[in-house]
Amino acid sequence: MRRTTVRALGELLPLASGDMKILVIEQIIKSGSDPEWYVRESAAHTLPQLKNSFTNIKITKDAVDLLLKLSKDSDWYVSESAIRGLKNMDGVIPENRKKDVDEILKIRR
Repeated sequence: MRRTTVRALGELLPLASGDMKILVIEQIIKSGSDPEWYVRESAAHTLPQLKNSFTNIKITKDAVDLLLKLSKDSDWYVSESAIRGLKNMDGVIPENRKKDVDEILKIRR
């Protein structure tokens, strides 16, 4: 159920207003720490799709940090989804995270 909820929140985000968008994105970021691999994978899959809704640098930094963390997850489904997500985050990655992202992408080529 949680996996479906994460993806549904992502799909409903365009209908949310300002502060509600931040809450939805924060919940998706929190789900990236779930003990179940399929919930973490859903967070890694959903966050990059929402990159145009990141309204402040803290949200963007938290999302990129989560994807970096999940790219090293022991579960292949999670790490691969996070790496694909990092590839799709171009244009929103904070300057101080670009080197870390480039390293992960270079290692996983």
